[in-house]
Amino acid sequence: MEALGLPHEAFRWAAWGQSGLGWSRGYLCYSYATGLKWRNPDPQAKPRFQWLTGKASSPWRSEWIKPHTSTVYLTEGESDCLALIAAGLENAENVACVAIPSAPGFAPEWAPLFKGKRVVLCFDDGPAGRDATANAAGALKSHASEVFKWKGAAIHG
Repeated sequence: MEALGLPHEAFRWAAWGQSGLGWSRGYLCYSYATGLKWRNPDPQAKPRFQWLTGKASSPWRSEWIKPHTSTVYLTEGESDCLALIAAGLENAENVACVAIPSAPGFAPEWAPLFKGKRVVLCFDDGPAGRDATANAAGALKSHASEVFKWKGAAIHG
């Protein structure tokens, strides 16, 4: 947790619900209903992220999108999602932070999850993030009430 520079409370908060979060042998583990992904603590490691089993069948923490949710912050990766939670973006009852598992990872079949929601795309500004922004925005345009690109300070990754 300290390696990400985030408080313990952010991890405790993010782990509630069906999407899991934990530690195993020094690796941060993100569990999905249909897979388990590890994050190597070494920033130079290749690969940095690895699916140990399965894959994502929906965005990480998508169960936090409720009927009363008005705004969803959608990040490019689980670590960025944790940073937004630590920054307090989920303090309001009608806000949820969820993550796609990787830059090209927004599947068009996930778009209905965001029906009628204001979606803020919080993807990196590199080539992969720009492609992911365009891909997600295109898929969401007929489902979300509004789609915005994050223009705030850099998100910790």
